Amino acid sequence: MPFYVVSLAPWRRHWALGAALGLTLASLAWTGTQLRGGVHQTLPFGVVDRINVRGPWVALSFADGPNPHITPAIVRVLVQHGATATFFAVGVSLMQDRRDVMIMTQAGDDVESHTMGHINLASHSYRVDYRDLQAENMEIRALTGHTPRWLYPPYGAIDGTAVRAALAAHLTVILPSPGEGISPRVRRPATIIQQVLSHVHAGAIIVLPDRVDDRAVLQALPRLLHLLHVEGYRVGSVSDVQQYARQ
Repeated sequence: MPFYVVSLAPWRRHWALGAALGLTLASLAWTGTQLRGGVHQTLPFGVVDRINVRGPWVALSFADGPNPHITPAIVRVLVQHGATATFFAVGVSLMQDRRDVMIMTQAGDDVESHTMGHINLASHSYRVDYRDLQAENMEIRALTGHTPRWLYPPYGAIDGTAVRAALAAHLTVILPSPGEGISPRVRRPATIIQQVLSHVHAGAIIVLPDRVDDRAVLQALPRLLHLLHVEGYRVGSVSDVQQYARQ
């Protein structure tokens, strides 16, 4: 399991600011633990790679959408199997595809943040990151009526500056463990199913691509959901599974 470190190196020359930040993060950590109870604690505060759940729950999510060619079909498959999922949506895609947002929310799926412009958060300044995340928050809130809680960073790219921007935007970063985030380059349904099943465990956060050229995911999904059910897992959105987090 990877270990992500929030670097405080830039603060060493300004120890007073560094100390203030440390106290702030410590305070936020206590509050966040109360709100998110049961979240795996080996990562820095504000970053989650799995959820410590009661029962065999698995969080299923899709990233990079929505798009009118794939997303509605994914939602239909989820409904047919009695499952829900989290869609980590790109803000500019939401603006262009508002109908799919209604389809997702009416089916009980969650819409969460994948940044407004699909930017690499680790390669930008705090100000750029924060502005992007706030714009995404406002777009999701306007379209769905709910405030996003979770951020899956594009490319899985995150650093200390991006984590601070996410915290300021009231978002918790999700970074799946190895194997739980399926590469968009995987084009065979059987490979997708095998990769998911070989890494799945209670509390896993599975991220599948939701892009116009990812029909392999759509083809794999019915069989994958069936096999997860056979294995005894219950599939839900990140927020659904978090409700069963151990306190």
